[in-house]
Amino acid sequence: MPKCAYFKIKGIVQGVNLRYDIFQFAQSNKLKGWVKNEIDGTVTCCLQNPAKEVEQFRQWLKYSHSSYIQEINIKWQEDKQHYKDFMILR
Repeated sequence: MPKCAYFKIKGIVQGVNLRYDIFQFAQSNKLKGWVKNEIDGTVTCCLQNPAKEVEQFRQWLKYSHSSYIQEINIKWQEDKQHYKDFMILR
């Protein structure tokens, strides 16, 4: 099974185009996985890419959206899905 980096993004992260910005970054950098809003007001993102690319994403997210994001938690775990591209989930 492939490994995924699951991001839990906290702060003022809904209603500020964060999912769309993440989608655009993912498309430009050939990332695989998904992003979605959670009912608790957070944004969750799954990346199925090598650790180096995941770290580049984390750095971009941390610095380009620092006015909105208060906390980023990452957990690596196995996933049954094999993602071929990146999508916004509803």
